[in-house]
Amino acid sequence: MTLFSIFIAITLTINGMIDPEVGNLIVEIPEIKEQKGKIIILIFSSEDGFPNDFEKAVAKIGFDNYSASITHTFEQLPFGIYALVIAQDRNNNGKIDRGKIIPKPKEPIGMSNLIELTPPSFKHSMFHFNEDGMKITVPFMNQ
Repeated sequence: MTLFSIFIAITLTINGMIDPEVGNLIVEIPEIKEQKGKIIILIFSSEDGFPNDFEKAVAKIGFDNYSASITHTFEQLPFGIYALVIAQDRNNNGKIDRGKIIPKPKEPIGMSNLIELTPPSFKHSMFHFNEDGMKITVPFMNQ
């Protein structure tokens, strides 16, 4: 790196054009078995609202058209502790349908750091986002 490049990087950082406290988080959803309905990715920064209150997510996006997998980059996300939820609203009713007697989800869902479908918890789903370009893969648990 030249002295001029170092000067430009320092100047941009001081002027706020490069923010070392944010980065791009890449989220991958592999092996989507049925391309039906809307897929939603939600990122929560605390237990408040996790995992059902879409309005309390700090970042979210929905996909109406997709193939067998989705990769999305959340740009300029502040570094910190997060938990991620994915859901497939197959009947497009704006919610994740659950059983009447046992409230187990009837539509596909997934959460960061979970390898089996268990009661959702921010504590068990949280991850530390601390590197620009970090990639997290979240599969659906109950397709």
